[in-house]
Amino acid sequence: MKNTECKEWPDLHSFFRALNERCEYIVVRNFEDLFGDFTKGGHQDIDFLCSDRELFIEAGGCIPRLKKNDPIHRKVIVGGREIPVDLRTIGDGYYDTRWEQDMIKNRRVVSEVIYAPSAEDYYYSLLYHVLIQKKKIADDYRLRLGKMAEELGLEAAMDKKELIRFMKEKAYLFTYPENPKGIFNHEDLPQEMIEINKKRIFMRKLARLL
Repeated sequence: MKNTECKEWPDLHSFFRALNERCEYIVVRNFEDLFGDFTKGGHQDIDFLCSDRELFIEAGGCIPRLKKNDPIHRKVIVGGREIPVDLRTIGDGYYDTRWEQDMIKNRRVVSEVIYAPSAEDYYYSLLYHVLIQKKKIADDYRLRLGKMAEELGLEAAMDKKELIRFMKEKAYLFTYPENPKGIFNHEDLPQEMIEINKKRIFMRKLARLL
C-alpha cells in the first residue's frame, strides 16, 4: 500500500464529486443521513465498497486510521473534521465476489452525488451484515430492515431463511472476510453455502492466538 497524499475537502459533496470522476463505488449503508447527522444511529464511519481500492484511496485522499498498511480502516478530512471510512473491495470476502460485482453493477444515485446499492441489494446486504457480521443488532437497523422488507413485499424483516433463499437463488456464497478479526457468524449456515478459503481460515485461527 503506497503512501497517499492527505486531501482536505471543504464538504462531503466535493469529496463525492471527486470520487465520481475516477472510481466505481457504493456507500454500502447509512447513506440516507450523510448530508445530515449520519452518526445519529450510532454509526461513526462511512462504509464503502469499491472496484479498485488503491484508486479510491488516491482519489479520496484517504489516509491511514489505525495501522499504516491497513487498507480497510482509513479516514478523510472534510471541513476540518476527520471522518472514518471503511473500504471494502471486490474479492475481499466481505460479501461473495459475484455479489460485490453485482452491487457495483446495479448501483443507483441518491442525494444527487452518492452511489448506493439497489433497493434489493441494500436490503439483503444489510440483512447479511446484521446476521452474519455483527454480534448485536442496532435498533435503527431493525427499523430500517422492517421498512425495507415491507417495501419489497416480504413478510418478515429479520429472517435468516429469507437471506439464505435469496443467496441460493443468486448462487452467492457466505464468505470469510479478509480481515482475520472480522465477525463471521457461520455456525448454523448450510455448509455447502460457505466458501472454503484455507488461507483466511488459517489467518483467523492465528489471530485468535495473538
